[in-house]
Amino acid sequence: MDRRRLTGKAIELAGVVSATALLVLALGWPIERLVPIALAFVAVKIYDAVRDRYDLNPGWSKTILGVALAVLGVVALFRPGGLLWIKFGFLVAGAWLALDGTFDLRVGAEPRRTGNAYVTVQDGGTIWRSLDADPKSAEELYDAVDLPDDRIEQALEELERQGRIEEANGVYRTSTPDRDWTSVPDRIFDRLLRPFGQF
Repeated sequence: MDRRRLTGKAIELAGVVSATALLVLALGWPIERLVPIALAFVAVKIYDAVRDRYDLNPGWSKTILGVALAVLGVVALFRPGGLLWIKFGFLVAGAWLALDGTFDLRVGAEPRRTGNAYVTVQDGGTIWRSLDADPKSAEELYDAVDLPDDRIEQALEELERQGRIEEANGVYRTSTPDRDWTSVPDRIFDRLLRPFGQF
């Protein structure tokens, strides 16, 4: 495991420990209330490993998580105390996410290998800086950047998706993505309505 991946794991572990300490020490949660959260965390990690191994449709993760959130919201509604808007928030968010997941499953959404988010961001920055200094082909990047070939390819794919680089005749160079901020509200509205397009 290389240094970047180890750093990403360390940051992730620090976040888990900090969140646990906040719940137990600051909010006074008993340890037994953290068991379901710990089980959910382990389940997510197992799913991530299976997804990356078998290239699962991303709709599965959305559907499973959405159903879990909706069930949590329903259970919370039947328990006394707590803020009602938070309970409804879990229910509505879970239902929407589950519908969005089923939409991905029905249209056959392409699986995306994200891997470790910290590593992906770091690799993308490394690749972008190299291309910003001088446009290069993929083969030239393999020699110029001290990263495995598969991670360079993954970073190139992500940077192209973001519009931060462009490719022409096999040569990659940095670009400035167009930002049409006036269309942002319409895009958000269309995204929120997307799951209902399957009906």
